[in-house]
Amino acid sequence: YLEAGHGPAMVFLHGWPFQKQTFQPLIRQLRHDFRCIAFDLIDIGASRPATRPPPLKFREQARAVREAV
Repeated sequence: YLEAGHGPAMVFLHGWPFQKQTFQPLIRQLRHDFRCIAFDLIDIGASRPATRPPPLKFREQARAVREAV
């Protein structure tokens, strides 16, 4: 994940087929007022591989993000 800034937390989640780096320009603008956190979803970008073959269901991705937050 990427993390930058201070203040109230703002979490960024990308859609398929993007990755956390998609948000870098936005994070550069917001990091002065917010703690910005951008995740890579499982099996995308620099994330850890899935424990079972993809594609993962939406609920499984949501559970992983919830655990990370």
